[in-house]
Amino acid sequence: MKKHKQVHRLPIQTARFMILFVGLVCVLITFRSYRMTAIRRKELQANREKIEQRAEEIKRTGEDIRRSDDLEFAEEVAREDLGMVKPREVLYIDKSKDREGDRNKEDVK
Repeated sequence: MKKHKQVHRLPIQTARFMILFVGLVCVLITFRSYRMTAIRRKELQANREKIEQRAEEIKRTGEDIRRSDDLEFAEEVAREDLGMVKPREVLYIDKSKDREGDRNKEDVK
């Protein structure tokens, strides 16, 4: 006598649901991965721009260091950083730049 093995089959609706569910999960994972890749690309581009800016700053600093023995450089630093002027030189200050609306900052105090 042969024993028949009973085969358990899923109903067709359950199988379709499972396939649809697995497909949806795959699509969601793919979409999330794509979104994360786009975010990383933006961060990478921002970092590259920062690196380029830093490289320019380093280049300018190197030029300043090379010029540090130059009298013109010393004069430039004295004027810009220390606010110094040459003898018999008249310094004009534009008060309109200090105004906020119609009032001076001194009037606000």
